[in-house]
Amino acid sequence: MTHTTQWRAGACIFLAFLAASAAAAGPTDGFAEQKLTFKVQHPYDLNEGERYSEDHGVYHLWVRNTDKPFAEGNKTLPRTEMRFPDYSSPAVMQFEADMMVPSGTNNVCICQIHTSNEESPKFGATTCMIDVRDNGELRQYNGKVLLAHIYDQWFHLNVIHDTSKHTIDAYVNNKLADSKEDNKATSFYFKCGVYEQHGGSNEMHVYVKNVKLWSKP
Repeated sequence: MTHTTQWRAGACIFLAFLAASAAAAGPTDGFAEQKLTFKVQHPYDLNEGERYSEDHGVYHLWVRNTDKPFAEGNKTLPRTEMRFPDYSSPAVMQFEADMMVPSGTNNVCICQIHTSNEESPKFGATTCMIDVRDNGELRQYNGKVLLAHIYDQWFHLNVIHDTSKHTIDAYVNNKLADSKEDNKATSFYFKCGVYEQHGGSNEMHVYVKNVKLWSKP
């Protein structure tokens, strides 16, 4: 084999390695994992354990469409959600989890990016809502289908929010499923769980595990 042939063979191997490395790159590459802290929002007249449980790292959150809001005097629909800490621009933040929705759960938000409470009157309450609609479709704001036929099986969700670029990317099973602009606010927080949307089923359940929050240095 000549030196030229050897060089070409080596170059081809190197390029193939680069291509394989790029293909193997995941949504969390380049991010640093954050300490996981959250509080549980649940119907105000119930104890937390009546709508939330944790067993060996698997969180179960559920709500009924007849439940009260999470705070007395609040006018929103029933919810049981894990509410994570606020983050402010400039920031690149990411939510990651495995989620499973039992059959029969419908018209419910299972993950959202909420505008900070002080900014929500100006910019709107949310800038991303990932819902279960139409009897088993995972949708962005009841619009684009991110994954069909989700019932009774685990799927992997990553949501990346770049507050400087005002972009939100949603990955399902490590594939980019949707990209959108945010609402141009400057402070936000992630939530996951069950938050009834209009026409919600009698009961709404979600199971969540391997929950992580990430930030890009």
